[in-house]
Amino acid sequence: MEERYKLVVNLFDRDEFYDLERDPLEQVNLIDQPEYSAERDRMHGELLEWSYVRRDAFRSPQWEQRPWSESSRFALCRGKIRTTPPDGLGPDAHGYMTGLPIEYDFKL
Repeated sequence: MEERYKLVVNLFDRDEFYDLERDPLEQVNLIDQPEYSAERDRMHGELLEWSYVRRDAFRSPQWEQRPWSESSRFALCRGKIRTTPPDGLGPDAHGYMTGLPIEYDFKL
């Protein structure tokens, strides 16, 4: 949640997006409104990034694949992984299919 907008992602129900300045009581769901899509998609991307970087135990592709979004940023075929980034204490992780060292694209 941010000061002006609120995004609610419901795994098995309709998602919600509110403009709290115009609708402080959250009466009008704007999730499908094109004029709010940029802000909605930005907030959704931040939520996904947060869950993947922190290895959220409940993360899954279903949180990304929303009816209102064409995002495939974290699709399994794109190579997102759940291994721990190298910390210098253990061996470096290698891809199962290629045997090559895994490249991480995020910062903790």
